[in-house]
Amino acid sequence: MPTPIGHTLAGLTVWAITRKPASLKEALSEESLGWAALCVVAANISDADFIMVSEDGVRLSGLYHHGITHS
Repeated sequence: MPTPIGHTLAGLTVWAITRKPASLKEALSEESLGWAALCVVAANISDADFIMVSEDGVRLSGLYHHGITHS
């Protein structure tokens, strides 16, 4: 999964497999969507090294990608 889109889909897949809501209303509840958001964030945390903070501000860069968060 080389992109954040792949990581996001993996997180949503984990959420969907582990949550078996009885209805659509239950699937869209605040608690259920909170768990979905947590799974997506956890799946994308390894790409945090795309965010680079420097004197110029915050920017996205692949310069340090696959660094400490991937080891």
